[in-house]
Amino acid sequence: MGTRLELHEELMDILQPCYYQPPETLKITYPCIIYHMNRVNDRKANNRSYARFKSYQITVIDRDPDSDIYDKIMDHFEMCRFERFFTTDNLNHWILNLYY
Repeated sequence: MGTRLELHEELMDILQPCYYQPPETLKITYPCIIYHMNRVNDRKANNRSYARFKSYQITVIDRDPDSDIYDKIMDHFEMCRFERFFTTDNLNHWILNLYY
């Protein structure tokens, strides 16, 4: 597993712009990827952590309801799972969960 900056580079290879925890004042252009750290899972044995996996929530936002950007992300990363889809303000949102 890599660093968050390595993840950012890989996501930017799929689509630009790509935002990590963008501030509310930022003007976002679409289509885009927005992501943030979601949780950390520890694997433990003998009361010690021996592995730690970070989970990121990735949101693909696109005006096109037939966008294939989320497919590209799921094909690129092994530990990626589709969570849900919704539409708000005529923007389509695909939510993915990625362990990286």
